[in-house]
Amino acid sequence: MATNQKKPAVTVHDLASPPKDKTARFFLFERYSKQKPTPEAIPFLRCALADPYLAVVQCAAHSLRKLGPVAREAMPDLLEAAARIESPCTMPQAYPECVEAMAAIDPKNDELLTVIKNFVGSDNWILISASLRATKTIGTPEAKDLLHRIAGFWMPELNKMQRRVVEQLLADVGEA
Repeated sequence: MATNQKKPAVTVHDLASPPKDKTARFFLFERYSKQKPTPEAIPFLRCALADPYLAVVQCAAHSLRKLGPVAREAMPDLLEAAARIESPCTMPQAYPECVEAMAAIDPKNDELLTVIKNFVGSDNWILISASLRATKTIGTPEAKDLLHRIAGFWMPELNKMQRRVVEQLLADVGEA
């Protein structure tokens, strides 16, 4: 049997009864996240956001992001997954994927800015950059103001590469 043989597409039926093994579950949702998702998968992707295995949550958020506004019903689950603190890290591990998915799905949702504000003080570049990208995507005056305040607060602490990223985001929204 050839090792480079393409696997069949993951169906909604596959997502409806995911494997019990966390690694097999991850591979299933990862394969699905690389496909064009369908609205029929939303209920199963919402369930996956509560999965104890972080990689499954990240893949589900990625798939929901691809669906855009059609996945608006998943916003409460994304909000919860974005704020879920994983032990022993004491940081929300799925925050970047969930926040960016929410910005693509419902950028005007007031709760999205609240979640971003709750984690803006984290000194982790991954969380900071996800917050900055999401506020740029949201694009409201309040989000642009928050983007500018986050950038102003963190700019002295950032390395050269990170500063360039922030400066580009600010330029993109006309704040540089």
